[in-house]
Amino acid sequence: MICKYAMKITKKVDIGVFQQLEKIISTERREKIKKYHFEEDKKRSIMAEVLLRHSLKKDFGITREQVQFTKNRFGKPMLENFEQIHFNLAHSGDWVVCGVSNVPIGIDVEIIKSNDLGVAKSFFTSSEYKDILNQPKEKQIKYFYKLWTLKESYVKAEGKGLYIPLNSFSFCIFPHVIEMYEGNQLSKKYCFQVFNLDDFHLAAVCSKKLSEEAISIVSIENIEIC
Repeated sequence: MICKYAMKITKKVDIGVFQQLEKIISTERREKIKKYHFEEDKKRSIMAEVLLRHSLKKDFGITREQVQFTKNRFGKPMLENFEQIHFNLAHSGDWVVCGVSNVPIGIDVEIIKSNDLGVAKSFFTSSEYKDILNQPKEKQIKYFYKLWTLKESYVKAEGKGLYIPLNSFSFCIFPHVIEMYEGNQLSKKYCFQVFNLDDFHLAAVCSKKLSEEAISIVSIENIEIC
């Protein structure tokens, strides 16, 4: 089972809603968001865990009281007592995304904005950098972010963080398939998907199984967490 959710956080949502939701998230996250300087970052972090709890309850029957978090030796969050369930969270710009599965999974979201493509030259493989430059000028930035979200999703699925250099693997994006290479070898470890959440946000999912379903867009009004 692979469950993928996304939620757009609009400014129309009353601050009181977030204050109520903050009460149900973990103590660790409440302590973490106290350090945030900006209210928007705090909202995104709250909703990331709320979205996770929504999936755990709706798709796996895990209640709020049963959810306890731990971490692996690289610092990746995991569910205590439910080691067979894997999850990953991300947030950027207006969106929060969540992936939950019975196999390892990684998810990332990025806001598409002007960027110095020299970043790709420094952190991506030479073949990926060439692929970016081979795109029409108006599509280069979006292609860069497709690669970036894919790389982040893979690193997060592996659960080793910065221990995996971004230029130690590469992607080839075709119309109907995304291939990952380690060196010159095609890797079959994971399957990949990229989603357009809107005109300015991209999400990528990396998982051990292929899931054809689109990412599910939910709103605060229809989340299920009790």
